[in-house]
Amino acid sequence: VPFFNVVYIEQTDFRLEDSKDCYGLAPGKSIQRRYAFPIKCTVITSDNKKTLLEVRAKYDGSKK
Repeated sequence: VPFFNVVYIEQTDFRLEDSKDCYGLAPGKSIQRRYAFPIKCTVITSDNKKTLLEVRAKYDGSKK
């Protein structure tokens, strides 16, 4: 199965502020989705505080 450098997630799977009830991606947080590798959110790009344009993440080798 080939892997690519782009991963798409649902908008509801991301929060700007992490909380205990959040199992999705948040700034500085590592997650692992089913059938995928662990990623950690590193950069957030937005045009203002309400419109999220891009979330950048890196492979997190510390998680398995």
